Amino acid sequence: MDYSVSKNDKPHAVCIPYSAQGHITSMLNLAKLLHHRDFQFKTIPDGLSYSEANSTQDIPTFCESITKNCSAPLCDLISQLNLIASASIAIPPVSCLVSDATMFFSVLVANQFKIPYALFFTGSACGYLVIHNILSS
Repeated sequence: MDYSVSKNDKPHAVCIPYSAQGHITSMLNLAKLLHHRDFQFKTIPDGLSYSEANSTQDIPTFCESITKNCSAPLCDLISQLNLIASASIAIPPVSCLVSDATMFFSVLVANQFKIPYALFFTGSACGYLVIHNILSS
């Protein structure tokens, strides 16, 4: 009996952290749990110039830039990963997005590619409740 798994049966998650240390660390810990061997690190531009490098201190500007500028590069990245997968016998196509809950644009991208998504909240339950109440009012 052949118990081999085809590349299309293997999951291929793309993890998208918010670009701040606490968010990245939490997402990397989740990624390690999802896949305990090799990682590929790819980046997408946040839309801010090099002179705005310390922009994580200006959260509203950073959030606005990410919302406006990250969707198209993420679409390009997923397209590139799927193109690589189509030419490889070992690499599966992207099968889901796991995104920091603050990266709302990723939901639209996942829907565009017709792949499932999960939003990962990296803060505390209390922090989530505050954000939920702000957004729902």
